[in-house]
Amino acid sequence: MALEHSSAYLSHEKGIPAAAAVAPGEDIYGNGKQRGCSYSCSIPKSLGNGVVKPDPERMRALNEFLPPNGYKALRRVLGMFAHYAKWIDHFVDKVRSLAVAKNFPLSGDALNSFKLLNLSLQMLLCIQ
Repeated sequence: MALEHSSAYLSHEKGIPAAAAVAPGEDIYGNGKQRGCSYSCSIPKSLGNGVVKPDPERMRALNEFLPPNGYKALRRVLGMFAHYAKWIDHFVDKVRSLAVAKNFPLSGDALNSFKLLNLSLQMLLCIQ
């Protein structure tokens, strides 16, 4: 059974008994665990090392993301990275070598730039 997240503390507190009453005897899952769940906590529990691990399926596409192999593919990749530009620190410095690439497959600074932006985007998604 899935519980809807509520940002309002009081409405969240009122919703827990209602959800339990709808499905008596059902196991209610929260925070990815069965039983012993923590509801209405302000800070999510970590995996012990202070880091919340992202869903591997969510990260799979970025892990398998290959460098562009042509000019049109490069423009698409630059557009995708540009969408996240305001959240990536020093975006302009990181994208400069990739934006001026003319030879494919990418090599040298352009390939390093692609890898750095990809890693920055993965780190950004881990935080959210």
